[in-house]
Amino acid sequence: MINTKTTTLAVYAGLISVIIGAATFALSWNLYDILGGPLPGTQSVILPR
Repeated sequence: MINTKTTTLAVYAGLISVIIGAATFALSWNLYDILGGPLPGTQSVILPR
């Protein structure tokens, strides 16, 4: 019983993460030319220099 709830929660959390990631990727891809680079904060979060 508890194992089923944990699996269901993990699946929903994964789906939400995929949706957020896809939305962020789409925004970054479409706004790259307008903003003159990646979305603000991307460099500091993913590849800090």
